[in-house]
Amino acid sequence: METPCEKLLGIHLSNDLSWDNHVTHVKSSLNQGIGMLRTLAYTIPPNYLRQLAQGLVLSKLRYGLPIYGTVRLSETDQESGQMRMLEVAVNDTMRVIERKNRRDLIPIANLRASTKIPSANQMAVQAITMEAWKIQNELSPAIADLMTPVRSTGIVTRAVMDRDVHVPYGGRVSRQSFHHQAAMLWNNAPKDIRECKKKTSVKNKIRSYSSLFP
Repeated sequence: METPCEKLLGIHLSNDLSWDNHVTHVKSSLNQGIGMLRTLAYTIPPNYLRQLAQGLVLSKLRYGLPIYGTVRLSETDQESGQMRMLEVAVNDTMRVIERKNRRDLIPIANLRASTKIPSANQMAVQAITMEAWKIQNELSPAIADLMTPVRSTGIVTRAVMDRDVHVPYGGRVSRQSFHHQAAMLWNNAPKDIRECKKKTSVKNKIRSYSSLFP
């Protein structure tokens, strides 16, 4: 029997192919974690709160993020309502760590600098780029078909020379898919990421790459 939503490995899959239901569940889980973190903040030293935040809040956001996350490549790109909900949760997490409130009007950039916590968008960039690297270096040929090289048409182009991958285009849903976003981020990634073969090394490179995004 068809149902509006089914849960598979912790991911809520909706029959309308949207992530609204899943993000709502994630946001609820994040709020619970933030509540626990806020309670612990009364007794736990500040230098330990960031570690607790990773387990109580941010780990829940990161789970499945390459699937449901929608990235912004620049400040001028429109932010989806779903990602905005997650950004608010990340901002509230940083405020708890710094023992601040929204009414204190502390700039988000200042909170990010002091807590070293990336934005939800940067986490999505990092997660999707990491999965793109795995497709290029670790997975089976069947999965590798998700990212196929740009084919030469007889004319030497920059995309062919740089060994870019094909970016699938389409409507809004297609542009928000992992397939599209992974290809875009991979093609824009620095050469040292695309040519790196060591997983331990590429993680730090991708983390630095993700910091360039809003």
